[in-house]
Amino acid sequence: MFREMASGERRKAESSGFGYAKIHRSRIVQEKLVEWEEKGFYIFNLPPYSPHLNIIEILWRKMKYEWLKPADYFSFESLTKAIKEILGSLGAEYKINFKDRTFIK
Repeated sequence: MFREMASGERRKAESSGFGYAKIHRSRIVQEKLVEWEEKGFYIFNLPPYSPHLNIIEILWRKMKYEWLKPADYFSFESLTKAIKEILGSLGAEYKINFKDRTFIK
């Protein structure tokens, strides 16, 4: 995406969120923001704590509250086995529907 944006190949407006990593606040990135906006790519800053916008946080929440069973927490080995099973079956047996989710209002 960034290569296309840099070359000007993007045809439609795009947006992405930045967190609070040092690279996102660097002078080089800040100087590029105007150039990127001229090419139709808009950057917005994420709130400092925004798990609802982070796909991995959504996955862990589903695992913790819906897919893992109380018995899976009995030992480190049983928890590791259950997590590997879930991750191995993600998309087949275990699914998250992101299509209906609104991440940014």
